[in-house]
Amino acid sequence: MSTSAGVAMAGLLPAEALRGPGELEGWTVGGARPEAVVEPSSVDEIRAVLAAAASGGFAVVPLGGRTDPGPESPRGRFVVLSTRRLAGVEDYQPADLTVAASAGATLATLGAMLAERAQWLPVDPPYAPEKTLGGLVATGSAGSLGMAYGTPRDHVLGLSVVTGDGRVLHLGGRVMKNVAGFDLVKLMVGSRGTLGIVVSASLRLFPRPVEDRAVILEGDGLGALLEAARRVTTASVVPASAVLLSPGPAGVGSALLIRVQGASAAVEADVAKLLGRSVDMARSQQGSEAQRTFETARDHAARHPLVLRGFALPGLLPEVLSAVHDAAPVAALAADVMSGRVRVGVEASADVVALERLRARLEALGGSLVVERGAPELLAGFPTYGPGGKRAALGRALRARFDPGGVLSTGRFET
Repeated sequence: MSTSAGVAMAGLLPAEALRGPGELEGWTVGGARPEAVVEPSSVDEIRAVLAAAASGGFAVVPLGGRTDPGPESPRGRFVVLSTRRLAGVEDYQPADLTVAASAGATLATLGAMLAERAQWLPVDPPYAPEKTLGGLVATGSAGSLGMAYGTPRDHVLGLSVVTGDGRVLHLGGRVMKNVAGFDLVKLMVGSRGTLGIVVSASLRLFPRPVEDRAVILEGDGLGALLEAARRVTTASVVPASAVLLSPGPAGVGSALLIRVQGASAAVEADVAKLLGRSVDMARSQQGSEAQRTFETARDHAARHPLVLRGFALPGLLPEVLSAVHDAAPVAALAADVMSGRVRVGVEASADVVALERLRARLEALGGSLVVERGAPELLAGFPTYGPGGKRAALGRALRARFDPGGVLSTGRFET
């Protein structure tokens, strides 16, 4: 009879690094309950956990702020490894616009520190303040600011990670210019803990804009706003972001939310170019009011029982929206008109056949459909990412190289 992972961890780590048995329900992954939750405070403790997992026959699932644990259930027995106790800022160089911090540092903590120097990290995935730096790197989550500023993959300069077999890799650096070669940093960003556990990361920063304005154009439905959205995507200026929301920020109707940044005079001119004749029908927000609206839009449609992410080229957005509404009873929707990404929140149970048709329609458009959040019983009949083909084979080869014992995040990217 195998020793439980909880017993193994209790004999390996100090008491402060272990969550009590009564807390485990709050750390479920894909509906599955871990045998233990560990919170190591050093690389050596992480390596010890991985070694115990390899010898004990259980998996390790790294988690940060638990804002995006993924819908897949781990295969077999597993423990959750929280990075909460790895939370310090290691190096901040305001003049170079770079910062290095441990994986458990939250984006809220980093944001407050950077604001003192009028700098920021322009990433806005759902529930960003609660997200940890390690979680941001692992998920690679990009919000609507990604088209103007880039995604986390563009911002990460260097990483320290522990691979599944206990190797410690120091990848990249703390400056923009690094030696040429295969970019393992970009490989790690978005790998969701399947290739290694992020210990620390260094990132590039940006100066905060002088003005950060929300411009809101409201309508009775998304269809009434599609022409305005098309005008924004083809304008001679590029907004920081532009998102169609249903329902709108006030909870009714629909809205096109445009984020425009820069000097005040430039913002005024850009808004006129983006909206044309519709500018008189729009309302503007600034300061804390605008920030609250941006936060509402950032988190929109991200916490429903079923959350889907569809994608096709921005010019095909009307077709994507039509396909989505044909497939599911949509409760909330956020469509990034600049990138073509659409996040859909569904309250009711899903029809797998309808979702299969939706995936086929989006793939016929050259796009894709991913389940960001959903019940395990749904994923049993509807794979999270769809058929992998050659990409799945490449993923298996990479995992065999970085995690030869199959310890890390089992079940992830496998459905």
